[in-house]
Order: sequence, then structure tokens, then C-alpha cells
Amino acid sequence: NLEKDFANGWLLADLLGKIGLPVEGVKDTKDPRVVVKNFSKVATILHRLRIKMTPATAQEIMTETAGAALRVIYQIRMETSRRRTVSDAHQGERLEARKRLAKASVTSNMEKLYGRKEKYEKMQKKF
Repeated sequence: NLEKDFANGWLLADLLGKIGLPVEGVKDTKDPRVVVKNFSKVATILHRLRIKMTPATAQEIMTETAGAALRVIYQIRMETSRRRTVSDAHQGERLEARKRLAKASVTSNMEKLYGRKEKYEKMQKKF
């Protein structure tokens, strides 16, 4: 049962950890005080992803309301997918910038090298 598995917040924290957003200090227990602390820690990480974890949403997950955990999981998936797409686009731009910089550097080095060669040939002609 998905709702029961996510009810204490530990599995949600584990999921966030697997996508590179570790949540420290979350415990796998049914103690209500610990569960509230778990969701408090998870909520701070979700806030970084621009996902709202309201107290009402947390309570729905804790009380195993059908679909509550699934909605949050879906939002996490959509946000990580969006971030990956944006990251890939920026990575392409960075790669192009590196290529332009490398080409400019090679061109500059070639000009220096050929400039020296021409000076050497001029000196050879004098003798």
C-alpha cells in the first residue's frame, strides 16, 4: 500500500536522497513526534524544489489519505524532469562556449607560431 509506506515520511526522504537531495536525520518509525519531525525536514527539501508541502498535505500523507503521497511523488518527478531539461539546455550552451574558446585559443597560438616562423625566415634571408 503506497499510502501506508509513505505515511511516516522516511520513504519520501529516501526518494529525495536517491535524486541527490539527501534529508538528514529522518527515522523510520511510527512515533507521531518523530513522524512530524520527519515531515518538517522533508518539507524544507521540497521547498528547494519549489514544491509546497503544507501542513494539510503532510497530515493527509500521515493519515494515509488516498492519493496524497502520489501527488507529492508526481510533483517531485515533474520538477526533477524540468530541472534535467533546463540543465541539459545549459550544458549544450556551455559546451558551445568551450568550443569557441578552444578554437580562439588555438587560433591565437597558431598566429604566434606562424609569426615566429616568418621572423625566422626573414632572418634566414638576410644571411
